[in-house]
Amino acid sequence: MLLTSDDDFHTKFEQLAEELKTTAVFDGLITRIAPRLPRNSTIWFYGFLAGATPVSVPSVAFMVKNLTMKAFSNFNSAPVRDTAKLREAFEYLQTQIADPLFRTKAGKTFRLDQIREAMAYETRPGAKAVLLAKGQM
Repeated sequence: MLLTSDDDFHTKFEQLAEELKTTAVFDGLITRIAPRLPRNSTIWFYGFLAGATPVSVPSVAFMVKNLTMKAFSNFNSAPVRDTAKLREAFEYLQTQIADPLFRTKAGKTFRLDQIREAMAYETRPGAKAVLLAKGQM
């Protein structure tokens, strides 16, 4: 298991990324991992994975590692644009959703006006913030 809070996270991440021949990553930890990515990797920015934390990567990391940045949007994916593929994807997901691997560990609850606190919320080992609709709290 690789935990970002481990003292040797950076070393283990770099070794694992090389071993797996990583070529694409999403933006959740880019500030920490970009300098440790293998050459020619692509960083896909979804925009929300990093939460309230600004992303900052030295330009030299992009130059030395030949990294690429690209925008990612679910709305531009093939399954979303093609209704037959979207239906197929939903049918597949319905068969997988009961799998314990996909269960979210609920953490602290937040009201919608506490969105910044919810975005900054982190726990070990991976419980997620839960946003409640008005009148639920």
